[in-house]
Amino acid sequence: MSRAYDIVVFGATSSVGVEIVKLMALKKNESSWAIAGRRAAPLAEIAAGAAKISGGTAPDVILADVKDPATLRAMAKQTKVILTTVGPYAKFGEGVIEACIAEGTHYADITGEVPWVSQMKKKHGSAAKAAGVQIVSLCGYDSIPSELGVYLAAQALKPYGGPKLAESFHNMSGGGFPAGTVETVLHGVEQGKKAGLAMLGMGDKKKTSADEGKSEAKPEWARNEGFVPASEKAALGRSNPSPFNIVQWSPQMKCFTPIHFMAMINTSVVHASASALGYGGLQYNERITMMGMPLYTSIFTLYGLIPTALTLLSLGFIGLCAVLGILRPVAKVLNFFALMMPPDTRVKVVATSKDDKARSTVTMQYPGDPGILFTACLCVEVAVALADEKLMGGLDTSAASRGGGMTTPAMLFGDALLPLLNAAGVQTHVGVIDLP
Repeated sequence: MSRAYDIVVFGATSSVGVEIVKLMALKKNESSWAIAGRRAAPLAEIAAGAAKISGGTAPDVILADVKDPATLRAMAKQTKVILTTVGPYAKFGEGVIEACIAEGTHYADITGEVPWVSQMKKKHGSAAKAAGVQIVSLCGYDSIPSELGVYLAAQALKPYGGPKLAESFHNMSGGGFPAGTVETVLHGVEQGKKAGLAMLGMGDKKKTSADEGKSEAKPEWARNEGFVPASEKAALGRSNPSPFNIVQWSPQMKCFTPIHFMAMINTSVVHASASALGYGGLQYNERITMMGMPLYTSIFTLYGLIPTALTLLSLGFIGLCAVLGILRPVAKVLNFFALMMPPDTRVKVVATSKDDKARSTVTMQYPGDPGILFTACLCVEVAVALADEKLMGGLDTSAASRGGGMTTPAMLFGDALLPLLNAAGVQTHVGVIDLP
């Protein structure tokens, strides 16, 4: 594929986009790249900053707007890969996917919007596969640590028949809420309100007597298989968060732990890749914990109950702010305090084999907050992998187990992503112990 650029960073002025640009600049001449967005002046300023970091020339600037499909196609035509941070993706993502498929360009994003990913798979999966284009979603903190961590744990348990149970424990500090995440949450709340009003017959369009008994015809693509295949839905149902597992005792951590706020998203992702990669049917739990803090598991915290209660109160407060429409100003205040904390993200995945004879453990650690720095690091390495023709040529991208054209990092790359992540500063360790 002969293109002017290996990678174009679309949405380079976003909070994550700015960090992506810094990381790309640190790679110096490893990849040819450009930045893109709607506003020329801020982009020029960011490009100049990248030149200072790299000590070389500034990346080119491309003007593109999600409201102008012609500019999206013109952008896609120039590059092997588009890495986009422009969200909420349910509002702004589809046009970029369509442009990439039309121009034969690989795509990566940092969405955590699983319903949208499922819709895009139904709608564009066949076209992407036919075009030989990889549409890789969920390339940030949601959901690489969970998805890749469970994948690695499952691979380690292959000699024992694979995993029957996997749990991930997330510990993070610093960074705060990226602006894009706040907008995605608010968009989701707004859509939820509209759906609720529609169910009550109080939406924008009320039913009339002439509408009774009528239903809107679904488009043909809506019948296609979604993100999580039907064969994995039962296992997903057993794993999905519910009021009964918001607080759980963890036999691995020997303490009570609260549900992770990303659990609803990551649980679907883990089950989708588990089904595609041959270890479907497992039980998966995702929790928040304070790894490395002995007092967390002691009697002084009632074995984790006190910090668990505080965590759930914090999450409830954030949810209430979103429903009341005041999350933007509240997030700014919370970010002020979060930025005072040293940024760090640690994820531990523990899996038990089907025969109960072994347990695997995967740990990932990165010296950055999950929402901005870690997400930037992860998605950059996915984009670099997509642009690497030698690496891509070594993958069996036609295999059904690799997710076809619409896929995820673990489904597509598996172990091949690890060397890139390790070189980028993501410390990963995989271990297995025999159980008595």
